[in-house]
Amino acid sequence: MPAEDPGTATEHICPACGDDHRLVSRRLNEQRVSVLECGLCGGFWLGNEVFQLLEERAQNTATTGATFEHQKHRGALHQRADPHGRYYRACPVCSILMHRRNYGRRSGILIDTCKEHGIWFDFGELDKMLRWIKLGGLHQAKRWEAESARQQDQTDRLMQRIESARPSQPVSTSGVRTIVDDILDYFLN
Repeated sequence: MPAEDPGTATEHICPACGDDHRLVSRRLNEQRVSVLECGLCGGFWLGNEVFQLLEERAQNTATTGATFEHQKHRGALHQRADPHGRYYRACPVCSILMHRRNYGRRSGILIDTCKEHGIWFDFGELDKMLRWIKLGGLHQAKRWEAESARQQDQTDRLMQRIESARPSQPVSTSGVRTIVDDILDYFLN
């Protein structure tokens, strides 16, 4: 998103408030980038490029090697409805409904994303997300995902072995085999 003059009202409507509540441009520190902010609900709209910049900076200052204790969402993943009862919000740029996702799959911070244009953060969510990244949450989430993928791969390989060891012809009724028999045969032979 191009940097706009700070404090300038834009044509973009707040995804949370709607009803013609316009987002206002706000400059990030000394950067030549801006975010859009709603003066009514305190939410932020970040273009994809700005978000990637903030995410990278937070990762660069993250506590690497720290053990991040995953918190049980503490109510953060409740379904949020806007004042009009809608659960999904429209992108302020293209007006298409955004996808709602748990940032990093484990942060407990629900964000609304438009793949083409950017991310909407309700009041306080951006700060929580940046703190979570700096505490090593994103690094830990990536490790969890890699471990989960490794375990799934092992399970898939085991299931393939079991399937290939299964007799191709039905067993006679006098000796009905089960999957447990196949597993035992696999490990014992």
